[in-house]
Amino acid sequence: EKLKYLKKEKINILKVIKKIKTNMKYLKIEKKLLNRDVNENLSGGERKKNEILQMLMLKPKVALLDEIDSGLDIDSMKIVSNGIKLIKSIILIKYSFSYR
Repeated sequence: EKLKYLKKEKINILKVIKKIKTNMKYLKIEKKLLNRDVNENLSGGERKKNEILQMLMLKPKVALLDEIDSGLDIDSMKIVSNGIKLIKSIILIKYSFSYR
């Protein structure tokens, strides 16, 4: 299993860029964010969308998402949840407190 990761694969950069652009469009990430450093001055929604974009590009076998919708407005929640649906396997942690 470890040797599999040591093998070098040829990467077609044009395909990678196309996939990034497709995922950015799907997640409604503005192109102006490409000119920023990673997570520099991002709102909560922009940061979450960026995290989902990174996961979509890295294709993890399992993604652990802890409070992924915390602090998001309803529009950002919808976009992030649609992005999450594209990840193969997820473990989603959600806390719900009810006060009486």
